[in-house]
Amino acid sequence: MEFPDIYSLYQDFQDSRDAAVLTVHKGSNEITVFRYFKEVDMEVPVLMDFDGKFSEEMVQGNLPTTLILDKQGRLIVRIKGFTDKNMILEGLLKARSLSP
Repeated sequence: MEFPDIYSLYQDFQDSRDAAVLTVHKGSNEITVFRYFKEVDMEVPVLMDFDGKFSEEMVQGNLPTTLILDKQGRLIVRIKGFTDKNMILEGLLKARSLSP
């Protein structure tokens, strides 16, 4: 997934109570992330995974990986490799149908 797709999804869901878009940055420091945001003139929420524990547990090795969690934080969909906005929307529909 290219960053413009991520940003588009973020804009689509930023006021939603049903979904949220969050990026994860593994390693290094936040300066790298914010420089990139400034360069592309887009910004989304980011979880700074300095120690790599979140990535180790949830991503399980392959980057990029897209995760879709339910409202309780349980993993519903894991898409390994590059994806696009339509694949994410399909995953959100699946998550909605699986949520209690």
